[in-house]
Amino acid sequence: GEIYVRLIDFGIASIQGMAASPPLTTAGTEMGTAAYMAPERLSGTSAPSNDIYALGVILYQLLAGQFPSADQRVSLPQPLEYVVDNCIAADPADRFATAEDVLNAFEYAYQYLNASSTQKASSATPPFIPVPGDDLISNYAGHNKQQVKTLHRSDVFPRSSSPSFRPPGLDAFDQNDYGSPTVNFDLANIQEKPHVTATHTPVTANNVPSNPPRSSRPRRNPTLAIVTLLVVFLLFATAVLFFFAEVQPTLDVSGNVNFGPQVQLIKQVFHIKGSVSQQNVDVNSATIPVKTLNSSKDGSLSGQTTGQRCILPPLFDCQQVVAQSDVDGLSTQLRQSLDDKISSDLRAQIHSQNGTRVGTIQFVDAPVDANPQVGVDGTSVTVSITGQQGQAAYIVSQDARQLARSLLQQQVEKMGANYILLNSMMQVGQPVIKGADNNGNVLIDIAAAGDVQYQFPSSQLQDIQNAVKSMKEKDALAFIKRQRGIDPTTVTIHLSSGYIMPGDPQKIKIVTINPASYPAVFLPQVS
Repeated sequence: GEIYVRLIDFGIASIQGMAASPPLTTAGTEMGTAAYMAPERLSGTSAPSNDIYALGVILYQLLAGQFPSADQRVSLPQPLEYVVDNCIAADPADRFATAEDVLNAFEYAYQYLNASSTQKASSATPPFIPVPGDDLISNYAGHNKQQVKTLHRSDVFPRSSSPSFRPPGLDAFDQNDYGSPTVNFDLANIQEKPHVTATHTPVTANNVPSNPPRSSRPRRNPTLAIVTLLVVFLLFATAVLFFFAEVQPTLDVSGNVNFGPQVQLIKQVFHIKGSVSQQNVDVNSATIPVKTLNSSKDGSLSGQTTGQRCILPPLFDCQQVVAQSDVDGLSTQLRQSLDDKISSDLRAQIHSQNGTRVGTIQFVDAPVDANPQVGVDGTSVTVSITGQQGQAAYIVSQDARQLARSLLQQQVEKMGANYILLNSMMQVGQPVIKGADNNGNVLIDIAAAGDVQYQFPSSQLQDIQNAVKSMKEKDALAFIKRQRGIDPTTVTIHLSSGYIMPGDPQKIKIVTINPASYPAVFLPQVS
């Protein structure tokens, strides 16, 4: 034959494109028919178990001809009882998990009962399920309009897995069963009060129970409780792990931190000046004094005369006399001899002063005295020089070297505080005279070089202790290597256990070590 499909229950339907009046759904409310709504819907829980419950109520209605009720429970065949009870269980966890499970169970019950009914056909009387007539349907369709109202009262839905409530007889559907309206539930009002469940008595606009509601203890969501306990456990476990991984190791551990200072070579050729007017070494002007030495020598020298005087020159009656050339020749020889002696004497004096001569020795020629005089008869003549003068300018090498050390120290100071010039590792060359400027100042070059070492102040060591506490070892190592004045190649950390620095700075011992080697010191070349 033909199959007819009919769509029923237009309780929450509306015409497409038109707004419902009043609005069917608003924030904080639920829409549905109370008799078919699962208890958890009143708590706002939406899940497939809601539909399983409603399907169970419909199935019970189809089989028993009434709503499930604790006061009047119809005894069903055991297979169907099992299906219904597992659909309308109060706890969603006790219901079938899926609609497919309901179908499988119902098909099994059907097959079982179908086989059993053949054997008991002569003794079993099929239950009579009354169906409303046309007049009842007509009345329902014409006079029972949809009414939307807030549920202000509810009774307890009976949920029992035992077949204790099984009153004899079957009740037929009444008009109210077909007139159960769609109801708008105000969840805010329901959730503020203890959880209650609705009775299966149909609720209409003219049928509101007058007896006071019986409240039941609100059900707690087991999933929420499990999630809450799991979160608390995870937080506790995290705190414990953090304590043992990060905090506890820093309480008992001790550590030694070793590092050495930076050592580096500095070298430079300094350009300084020497001035006769300068009395002392002046670092600001880079000038040293220029000193002078004087020497005086006397001497005489004799020689044969070469001059002649004749009555009848050149053969008759001639006499030897002192010629001017005789005096000039002897005086030149004598003066050179005296200058050599003066130069030797001045060099000796400069050397004794550890000085460096500046320029050449200046000589002052003394007058020459000849005996006999030029033109006087004689076979020999003696030339004498008294007070031949010589003067030399020089600088004291120690003055130049002292100035070079001071200038090198100034370069170290520019590197910053706590850097010291190691005197034992310093070299200063000899001053080299380069010439003179237009003002008569002597221009001098001198080379100097030395090793510079950083010296750790106690405050810096204490700051490092406080900074690396509770750090990871690798982070502390990187931090120390970046600190001023520390040679990064010498940094080592030794912990008694773990890899976390002690949390107490007093348990961090800092040991500064001497450099294993120093840079070789060499002087730059003076060009």
